[in-house]
Amino acid sequence: RSNIREVDIVARYGGEEFIIILPEANREETKKIAERIRSKVEKCNFADEKNHLERKITISLGITSCFQENITPQGLVQKVDQALYLAKGKGRNRVEVI
Repeated sequence: RSNIREVDIVARYGGEEFIIILPEANREETKKIAERIRSKVEKCNFADEKNHLERKITISLGITSCFQENITPQGLVQKVDQALYLAKGKGRNRVEVI
């Protein structure tokens, strides 16, 4: 939560997927926020209590915008999903913008 603003909305979208809505942020600001979140997750150690180990995890983030075009909420989710799979396809642990 410390990496987003009060006006931003974070919600679980699927089993391992989250959506972050960043009103009032342009594409460049959004990419900076996403990269900051990605970097902080990468630096964290997570406890694997079953195996008594610490593990590192990474995240991939897809970004899109609704400023350039008239787009439905479903269309917006489809675009961001494309960006996410582009990030995963390029090796994961990255931010991609469509």
